[in-house]
Amino acid sequence: MANDLVSVHSSLGFYQAVYGSHGSEILHVSMRHRDDASWLRPVSSAGSDIDFGEWQLQGLKITGDANVPAGQLSFCINLLSTIDVPTAIAADPRLMLMFGGNHLFLTNLRDRQRRILRWATGYGQINRYPPLWNPEWVPCDLVFYDSLITEIPSSPERPAQFTIVWQDASEMYRHAMDFSPLSFSLSGR
Repeated sequence: MANDLVSVHSSLGFYQAVYGSHGSEILHVSMRHRDDASWLRPVSSAGSDIDFGEWQLQGLKITGDANVPAGQLSFCINLLSTIDVPTAIAADPRLMLMFGGNHLFLTNLRDRQRRILRWATGYGQINRYPPLWNPEWVPCDLVFYDSLITEIPSSPERPAQFTIVWQDASEMYRHAMDFSPLSFSLSGR
């Protein structure tokens, strides 16, 4: 495994992100190998298999919303489908629209470029018409940082380890979510 995959592996666990108007949600982030018995093969709404490659990063919702409920995958990233960071930023220089608490803000991946360790492609799951469960997988990118970034306008007290950026080319802005690690204390303090 490449050194940056080791960094991703050491960052697995529980994360929190603001899912737009749904508010803050918790996910469990895990890495899977194709030979793993828990390897998931999501099927697109068109019925064709989606290839996630040999190594996959999965975000399973612990708390959910009407579009993707708890117990469903929010995203699956092919960790070996990397993109050169300067090329990716130059290819789509649009600002990112993000939610933070009760407000929206705009940010730019160019400002975070020196901190990006890995940029990989994958898919995010969305159910556009709840309450019927008929999800579709839409393209997204994982932007993984070399360490926790604290220069986040939305929540400086909650640093992010990675960002999921939706590849919605028809929009004026790119929609994105910063994911912050959660730690739990079992001591009861």
